Amino acid sequence: LLSNTLGTYFETSWNIDVELFRPGFWLVVLGQFSFIATLVTLVVSARLRKFDRTLEEAALNLGANRFEVIWHITLKFLRPAIIGAGAIAFLMS
Repeated sequence: LLSNTLGTYFETSWNIDVELFRPGFWLVVLGQFSFIATLVTLVVSARLRKFDRTLEEAALNLGANRFEVIWHITLKFLRPAIIGAGAIAFLMS
């Protein structure tokens, strides 16, 4: 209802037809994305809360640059959460 009202408002006020606000495929995609992105964020952030930041500091002290720290330490730690979040996103879509 809100999306159709916004679409009508933009069309009558500024003579702009925003297809995104009309009921249809793209509105469903936007709604699904916003719902699933919330769940994925919760899963990944829960795993990130358990992360020990001293591992990154130790890698930096041993000579790794920031990209290597993120690639080899942080993303390897988050890999199970990312895979799980991907599975949840696939099953929810």
